[in-house]
Amino acid sequence: MRDYGIAHTILTLIEGVGWTAVAAGAVLAAYALGTAGLRAAIVGPLVLVGGVALAGFLVVAVAQIGRAQVATAENTAEIARLLAVAARRGDAQG
Repeated sequence: MRDYGIAHTILTLIEGVGWTAVAAGAVLAAYALGTAGLRAAIVGPLVLVGGVALAGFLVVAVAQIGRAQVATAENTAEIARLLAVAARRGDAQG
């Protein structure tokens, strides 16, 4: 069975970058609301900050899709291994 350790590590790093972007968007939104006032913050900075947070969520989603693909590959390899064992047992039993 193949080892997908590197894929797990890379996807963890990508997900961490995504959550960092989400957190940065939240912090920047709080800062924009606190310094510019509600009216000015809604028009300009919050649109940009919302984009940062949204991009972060999309990066997290892509990383989780990648994790699902790796899990599928691992499970498929395990199924193939179990089927091979079952086929050998069937051949041995005649």
